[in-house]
Amino acid sequence: MLSSWLSRSAGEKRPRKPAPSLAETAAKRVRAARPSAQARTKAWFARLGWLVALAMLGALSVLAWRRGQSFVQSGFFAIRTVQVQGLSAEMDREIERAAGLDRLQGRNLLYLDARRLEERIARHPRIETVRVDKVYPNTVQISASERKAVALINADRVYWIDRNGILLDRASSALDEHEDLPFINGVKVAPLNLGDRVENSGLASALDLIARMKQLNPQMYRSVGEIRADDPNSLILYLRGGLEVRLPAQDPVGRMPELERFLETCADLDQVSYINLCIEGQIVHK
Repeated sequence: MLSSWLSRSAGEKRPRKPAPSLAETAAKRVRAARPSAQARTKAWFARLGWLVALAMLGALSVLAWRRGQSFVQSGFFAIRTVQVQGLSAEMDREIERAAGLDRLQGRNLLYLDARRLEERIARHPRIETVRVDKVYPNTVQISASERKAVALINADRVYWIDRNGILLDRASSALDEHEDLPFINGVKVAPLNLGDRVENSGLASALDLIARMKQLNPQMYRSVGEIRADDPNSLILYLRGGLEVRLPAQDPVGRMPELERFLETCADLDQVSYINLCIEGQIVHK
């Protein structure tokens, strides 16, 4: 009996299910890809949470910015001290007026344009270098150096002039202060403004001679009363005692040791009124 049942079962064929159509397959895929209502709800709440977090962050940023602005605008950074270093008392007062330093008090240090302030101070013809530093919370520190007059020059009028040929100021009101400076004559130039550089070969030779004398022989420098620089071949020095000294326009400094030896060794110097060192290797005097 068992064998007959097995043979019967083996002989029977089970019916095969029909293959799903393309439409059914696509519908199943769509249903599988579509999130459930619970999943959609969770995703919506997640997005809402992000939006709330971003809104809170934005609000906190605005609040922090407003508080920061309030702190910046407060008196904590108001300028209370303006320090000027490296200048004489006279120049300190001039720069204060010319650059408006007196108007810095109370201004916000954060908004101060240090570079622009440097440029304003540097426009003064007697300022050689300047640096402005902001020292927080409320100090402006100005370090500057002043051009020094080394001679007086008679151009279209009398000026102080520095070692680089820069016109510092008109000397009509300050001759007493610089009356011991050498006076340079014979320089022909076009009308000039304070702060301009005088371009003249004779003046350049005279200024070089003055600088070397001041460095190597201060006593000789102080003895020079006038230098004429109108001759392209020579410079004429007038010492304060009235002695006239002619030096070559090219490298006048090179003949200074000979002049010094002559002045030191000449027995009857009081009788000498003229010395000529323009000829190399010779000293002509009378």
